[in-house]
Amino acid sequence: MQQSTDPANQRQHQRLQERIDVQFKLVGSSEVIRDMEYRSAQSRDISAGGVFIELLDTHLTKQNQSIVDDFLLFKNQIDIKILIPTRKEPIPAIGKAVWIEKEIPGREYRHGIAVCFTEINPEDKEFINQFVLSRL
Repeated sequence: MQQSTDPANQRQHQRLQERIDVQFKLVGSSEVIRDMEYRSAQSRDISAGGVFIELLDTHLTKQNQSIVDDFLLFKNQIDIKILIPTRKEPIPAIGKAVWIEKEIPGREYRHGIAVCFTEINPEDKEFINQFVLSRL
């Protein structure tokens, strides 16, 4: 039997393609990052292992005329609040960027970042998993 090389078949968690409100900011010691406020965005997809955040602007952050580049995205942790519609309180998580997708004219997807959760409460992770499974 031949093993699948399709990355989608190698994922640990079921992935739900649904727009869910999220807030995020980078966590770090540089002045640009320290002063960063949470940005609002929406997911393109979500799983118990992470979330793809589709950005509303062409660049990640245009806050006070500073733009956070890809290097800072990969170097720093990302603080996330996930606003699941069936839950009153946002789910907090810390993650790291594992993929950055650039907007390409004529392509369906916009600029965004795939974030793998590195710190999340196990009950919150299970809540996300059950939410995803209930909507598939």
